[in-house]
Amino acid sequence: MNNNDLTYPQEDVIEYLSVDIIEYSNDHFPGHVTCKFIDIYGKIHHIYEKAPVVASNLNENSVFPQKGYIAGEIIFNTKGIIKFSTKKPWDIETKENQNVFYVHENQIINELADKKE
Repeated sequence: MNNNDLTYPQEDVIEYLSVDIIEYSNDHFPGHVTCKFIDIYGKIHHIYEKAPVVASNLNENSVFPQKGYIAGEIIFNTKGIIKFSTKKPWDIETKENQNVFYVHENQIINELADKKE
């Protein structure tokens, strides 16, 4: 990889990784959901997280799957491949304790306004 091909994000800019919320896993306040996404290698990652962190207005009666978003930051972007970390701002990890992933550029939402449908 050539360093001229890399772009680096601005400091303290939050991006969002688009995920599929596949189930409402636990109703203990504030409620928890299981999310999944697929990285550039085809590996499926699962994240168990508080429902309000990934989407609004979810409960045990919600219909799944539906879209959700995990906050994080782009470490670098090269030719449409993003190295993305979910360490900041909320230290979110997969069930395998992973928080850095290589994903496709179209899996990243750059602004909160982009999440509205």
